[in-house]
Amino acid sequence: MGKYWVGLIAGVLVAVITAAAGCGGDESASGNELTTTSLSQAEYIEKADAICKETEERLQADFGGYIQEKQGQIASKPSDAEFGEFVGTVVVPNLEREIEEIHALGAPDGDKGELEDYLLKVESGLERAEDEPQLVAIKGGEKIFESARQSAQAYGFKVCD
Repeated sequence: MGKYWVGLIAGVLVAVITAAAGCGGDESASGNELTTTSLSQAEYIEKADAICKETEERLQADFGGYIQEKQGQIASKPSDAEFGEFVGTVVVPNLEREIEEIHALGAPDGDKGELEDYLLKVESGLERAEDEPQLVAIKGGEKIFESARQSAQAYGFKVCD
């Protein structure tokens, strides 16, 4: 596998991990809207950031496994189909799992609207990545998840931004 492929995917992982691998989810993640939790905002951020950290670790491990599995099978410069396969088999499942886990946390009292808006932005970015995986390669997907990243930072996430 060529340096282009490894460099491109590594760049994508860094961007996805920092831009979107962070928290995510919306009403569609579990079939209902966020519930209110007794967690304070600080406790919520701590728990969500821990989920995001686990996602980061899974993405890195799955990336390594994917590269090992595909060694010698793909061109040095990935095609749109190959990149779509990577996004579909590595990025999407990990972010969907994260979305479900974060959604299950609920929302601190008074933060429901803000978090639902943020989570919708992450879900929208993920859907766009699925539909147009080649866009993830453009600046590592930063463009796709920029709105979600800004909302995450405004809320106070540290890992999930």
